[in-house]
Amino acid sequence: MRRIIPWFITVSLMAFLLYLDPGMADFRLTRVVADIIIVFLLGSILALIFAFITFQEIKYALRFRILLPIACSIVLATFVVTFGYNLYLDKVKGVKLFAPDVFEKLKIPPGLDCSTIKTGKFIAAEDTFERQGNLQIEINGRTRQKTIYKVEWPTDNEYDLVSTTDSIKKIMVKVVDVTEEGYTCYCYSKGGKTTIRYFVKRMPSIL
Repeated sequence: MRRIIPWFITVSLMAFLLYLDPGMADFRLTRVVADIIIVFLLGSILALIFAFITFQEIKYALRFRILLPIACSIVLATFVVTFGYNLYLDKVKGVKLFAPDVFEKLKIPPGLDCSTIKTGKFIAAEDTFERQGNLQIEINGRTRQKTIYKVEWPTDNEYDLVSTTDSIKKIMVKVVDVTEEGYTCYCYSKGGKTTIRYFVKRMPSIL
């Protein structure tokens, strides 16, 4: 019975992972098989390590078989927590992380009008900022630290943010959608490890 419980937990966590993202109903079999293999391999490594330091009175092979489902459950639980956090960022905060090369491959829809977002007050995740002309003042939602950027528009749908205190710090932004509520953009800092997608909400001006 004790051996069945960890496997039951593993299967339950995988089912919960699928439930978190309904879009996975269209998943490819290869992706699922790859994820299962990764979980099993990482779980096997953990089980091998744990088997060296626990249940010394039991033969090593038996210790490994006992610990394997527990280790796999730990790995899968870690995947679920990570996936859940990323899903929270996407659905609640409007933030999603991508590989760095995604930024260069982005295609901006033709005819997209960004004139309405070149000036105004906005909020992205927890940070608020106001853009006027070639300046943007940003306030960190957690630290309340203020940062001033110089705004450069190399194209009608792309702009760069250059820190006024550190000219090396440069954030490149591509706008891919504009609505009455705000706009969707992808941001990337040169040398960074991720491309970040934001949904930037428009805020009423206090002026």
